[in-house]
Formats: sequence, C-alpha cells, structure tokens
Amino acid sequence: MGFFLFLATSYLYCFYIKNRKLSPIKYNRPSICFSGCGARFHFYGGVAEYLEDNFDTNNIDILCVSGGIYAATILALKRNMTDWNNRDWEKFYSYLIKRPLYVFMDTDEFHRNVWRGYLPADAYQICSNRLHITISRLGIYGFYEDRISNYSSNDELIDAIIGTIHIPGLFRSIPIVRGRYAFDGCYSNLMPRTSMKTLLVKIFGRAHIDYSNRLSLNNFLSIVEPEYTNQLIREGYEIASRKHQTFIDCGFQPKTNDFQKMI
Repeated sequence: MGFFLFLATSYLYCFYIKNRKLSPIKYNRPSICFSGCGARFHFYGGVAEYLEDNFDTNNIDILCVSGGIYAATILALKRNMTDWNNRDWEKFYSYLIKRPLYVFMDTDEFHRNVWRGYLPADAYQICSNRLHITISRLGIYGFYEDRISNYSSNDELIDAIIGTIHIPGLFRSIPIVRGRYAFDGCYSNLMPRTSMKTLLVKIFGRAHIDYSNRLSLNNFLSIVEPEYTNQLIREGYEIASRKHQTFIDCGFQPKTNDFQKMI
C-alpha cells in the first residue's frame, strides 16, 4: 500500500509543483501528445490505431510522457497496440504477477529485453525527429524537462523509454539516459506540445481525447489480464472515432479515400 501511496503522491506532485519546461518545438506539421497514464496506456493504443487507420501519419510529431511512451513508440513505427498487447503485454503480465513486489524494485532488464525483441533493427532511425520523449532531470531548482528526439541506436531509444517511465521505487537503480540520471517525464511536463494545435490525449482529466469512465487508483495502477487491456484498446478506438473532426481541426489529414467520402 505504501508504494501505491508513493506513486499517487508522485503524480499529484506533477500538478502542484511549478517546474521548468522547454519551449514548444516549432514544427509545421500535425502533432499528438500521449500524457502519463499509469498502467492504462492501452487506451492510448486504441486512439493511435484510429489515427493510423484514418489519417496520414507519415509526417507527424508524436510526443509522449511516462506511460504514454508505449502507444507513442508503436505509432511512430506504424504498428498497432492490439498486436503488441497480444504478444508483449502477455509477457509483461505473466512476469509481473509472479513477482513478490509486483512492479516495484525490479531491474530494468526485463523491460529492455521485451523492447529489444519488439523494435525493428532500424527503429532508432524511424523514430528520430518523429518520436519526442519527455524525461525529467533533477537540478538544484527541482525537476526540469529534457526532450529526447534523436537516437543513435536502438539501445539509446530504449534508454529514453525506460527513463520516461521511471518513478523512484519502480526500478532498483536510477536509469541513465545520455550519461545522466533520468526520471518520469510527468515530474516536469505532463502535456508537452509542438504548438497550440497539438492534439492532447489523457487517461484522466480533460483533453481533446480522454477516457470517459472514471478509474479508481487501483484500476489506474494495477496490472491486468490481456482480455481487459484489449477492451481498453477498443474503447480508445471508439472514443477517438467520435472525435474525427477534432483530428482534422488539429491539422491531421484524412487518408485519400476517407477525404473523398467526406466531399
């Protein structure tokens, strides 16, 4: 229970402590941001699948924080969360429920190995200048944002993935990203943007697309069976489908066939 309380207060810290933030990136292309979400990132995967199915995603910016990294990376690679859930989430679930400390005080090696098995050899090139990962650094004035957008190898990409989900207590040691300690991106910026038109996706709170059903703290953080997470993916897809015009308003271009149907 103490660990759950720690995680809850960590996320509340993000809301009430003023942190230094980077200036928005100035890019003239559509962008989407997946915020922190505990263990319920599968909802974001459904939103990402709808985006991939209905809009041109070849020239977009994908921003993410904390648990949003899962849907963001999968979208950047033009893959889908359903396939990842049925293969890799099954691995996570089977591994974590057997641990006496659940998700806490583990090494990061299992997480790294899952990503190594999932990422194609050129993932770091595909994700460079496309996937923007917010991590937090700790300075003398508190946490501040560091945004990683270019990767020299898959290992460096995985470093950033591990860094943005690191809440103290999750791993036994502090992840190192580019030679410096990294902490959960939510500590410094819950909703990074490239412009005021960035489409914002959140699991709780208000955004362009958010989860309509309220989640308890236990549901927000617990590790659940793939059957339940597949349902979250379907809910994300359905909710995103109701916001089709919102995607267009934020600058996303419908795929040719969809656009022709609209006119």
